[in-house]
Formats: sequence, C-alpha cells, structure tokens
Amino acid sequence: MHRHNLDPPAPFRAAPALARLIAAGLLDYPECLAALAEAGKAAETPSGLRTRLAHALTDGVARWTIRRAHAARAIRGALAPLVAERAPAARLLAAAADENRVHGTPLRQMEVHAIARAQAARRL
Repeated sequence: MHRHNLDPPAPFRAAPALARLIAAGLLDYPECLAALAEAGKAAETPSGLRTRLAHALTDGVARWTIRRAHAARAIRGALAPLVAERAPAARLLAAAADENRVHGTPLRQMEVHAIARAQAARRL
C-alpha cells in the first residue's frame, strides 16, 4: 500500500516494524492501529489516512506471517537429516539458528529453539 503524498511519513515507516511484532504475537493489532492513527493526527492529513494505515499494517502482518511460516518450514526441513543421523542437540540448535538467519531472522530465538526441541523429540 502506497501512502498519499500528503500523509505523514512517520506512521508508514513504523507500520512494518509494528507488523513484525504483531505477527510474532508480541503486540495487539487494534492497539498498534490506534497508535499509528494517533501519530498521523499530529499533522493535517487527508481523509482516509486511518484506512491507508490499516492496509499498510495488515499487509505487513501478512508478509511477516508468511515469512515466519516459510522460515519455520525451512528450519524443520534443515533439521530432518540431522535428526535422522541423531546429531547432538547443539548441532541441531546451530543449524536451526543458521536457517533462521538465512531467512532474515523472522523467528525469535526461543521459537527457533522450540522448533529444534520438537524435531529432536520426534526422534525418540
């Protein structure tokens, strides 16, 4: 979603960062949208600003949700051969962290560790 040329730029710059945190389950969508809209009220803005901010935030959440799902699937795929060869836990964690980095680190470290632990538990 592109912003209108009269829209204040700050809320649109903040939307992707907030979207990433919403996708990770760390922030609440309605609260973030209200904060973005409030930040946009500082200047005189054209009508439809709240709608454009909602679209920007929703699009960002969708992108981050997809990135997170792809990273999780890639981590599980990278760990499968290591689990099959019964690699040590440290090697599983390192491979999971490396795969997360390859995808731009969309998952938090504790999520990566949870995926690695779940994959390791499957071999038992």
